[in-house]
Amino acid sequence: MKTKSKVLSFMLFGFLIIPLISSSQIVCRMGNYSALPGQQIIVPVKINGFTDLGSMSLNILYDPTVLAYTGNSSWDTTLNGGFYMTNGGNGQFGIGWFSMVPVSIADTAIVGTIEFNYIAGNSALVFDLWSPGACEFSDEFGSTVYAQYINGSVTGGGPSPSCSNSFSIATGPTLSISVVASVVNSSPVYNYAWDFGDGTTASGPSMGVNHTYTTYGTYNISLTTWGYNLCVASSSLPVTLTSCNMYGTVFAHNTLCLDTGMVQFYQYDTLTSNYNLYDSVSFANHYFQPGYTQGVYLLKVIPGSTSASLSICVPTYYGDTPFWNMAPVINPCQTLSPYNIHMTQIIGTSPGPGNIGGTISTLLKQTNAGIPAEGIEILLTSLSDSILAVYYSDNTGGFHFNNLAYGTYKLRAEITSVHCTPIIITLSPSNPSDTNLILNVTPAGIILGLSSNTTHLPFTIGKIFPNPASDRLSIEVTGAALINYSIEVYNLLGQTVISQENLQTGGNNLISLNTEGLMPGIYLLSFKTAHGEVLRRSFSICR
Repeated sequence: MKTKSKVLSFMLFGFLIIPLISSSQIVCRMGNYSALPGQQIIVPVKINGFTDLGSMSLNILYDPTVLAYTGNSSWDTTLNGGFYMTNGGNGQFGIGWFSMVPVSIADTAIVGTIEFNYIAGNSALVFDLWSPGACEFSDEFGSTVYAQYINGSVTGGGPSPSCSNSFSIATGPTLSISVVASVVNSSPVYNYAWDFGDGTTASGPSMGVNHTYTTYGTYNISLTTWGYNLCVASSSLPVTLTSCNMYGTVFAHNTLCLDTGMVQFYQYDTLTSNYNLYDSVSFANHYFQPGYTQGVYLLKVIPGSTSASLSICVPTYYGDTPFWNMAPVINPCQTLSPYNIHMTQIIGTSPGPGNIGGTISTLLKQTNAGIPAEGIEILLTSLSDSILAVYYSDNTGGFHFNNLAYGTYKLRAEITSVHCTPIIITLSPSNPSDTNLILNVTPAGIILGLSSNTTHLPFTIGKIFPNPASDRLSIEVTGAALINYSIEVYNLLGQTVISQENLQTGGNNLISLNTEGLMPGIYLLSFKTAHGEVLRRSFSICR
């Protein structure tokens, strides 16, 4: 005689069974029935032959607005030797049975009947295959046995019910999606069956489900729903997944995330060769934007107006630089996120008596008049481009940096896709302030520093010709005394392309510059004396 121990593997009415291994197959079924209102319906639950049955759990679902549960009976006599428990009502009926002594069930045995009063309409009779342990069989050793379950139904004739379903798709980071169903049906839905188009399926009573694909591509997602009123509906939608998603974490300082801000996405326009603002989104700590089109982008993060990091960080591009022309471009359809950004820190200035300031305006082509440019990011940096301070121009276009130590600084306006030549300013006891700077944004989108610090300027610049120039540029310089000065020419990237030093002026002079090596475009002339006086002019090359 064998000694057998039973381990319960389901939770139903307080009994727990732990599944082990599969054995022979069982088929468990209910039939299909029709009835008239007020008629009693007796539904037998049948299983095929099974030897050494150790435990059984069945939970059956139905529509309580169609069927009113009245009781159960006619259990197979072979099950009398074990512990049996049933419960019904409120849309479900449950059977729980186990025995320390296994039993054998004959073919098509009726393990029991469920009794209802038929009200009206249609109702499915459904085995609950989604709740853990709700429908399970185990053998004499407590091992779970695979079973096939065939649902039943009760109908009352009349027209077929109408129903429909639809669903929405939300894409997430990388290859993940979320789907949520919406069903129009007069009866609750007991099963949502999803086919994700990649050979993967999912089903259950939940209206929503998540799925992760393994490769990018276009997939056809289909949904089939079954209602208790026997209404079956189907729908499908395509989804295209690409790597064109941009997301990442923004760090304000080391591992500390930026509490609030805005990320701006600039897309490159091949027709104009400019980066145009494509999208922007507010975020806290992390950002995520899906569904970008093929192309090249710049990412820029701006601290929020209420951010605790507003005074210590400047707007920063992906690549951890405050300058757009030094930022690496992104093609989100070719390189994968995350695109993490570490905000550029403001290191501050040393105190002193110096001051730098001026205005920035937008020049109109028709009138050549300037409109004050408000909210423009003006950066004061060291010669090595470390950020010393930032000022956002006011409603008059004004900006200022006060109480600066003597020394040499760079100043520039940072506007995405607008080239800016940095202005180099030296403050000294003989030149403690440069507060009349004029920055102009031209119709071509170019920022030019056209102001001059002329407080102590010992010479003047006359004609610059021809302008536009081709291979040679002439400059009239007039000085009352013999003065040493230097000339530098910058391109729109701020690079020095011509430099001449140890020039002297006394009286009227004509300076000639060889420009045959310059590409067509706009250039900035800077005249500087040994005492730091600066005079600036612009010219263009055209061939």
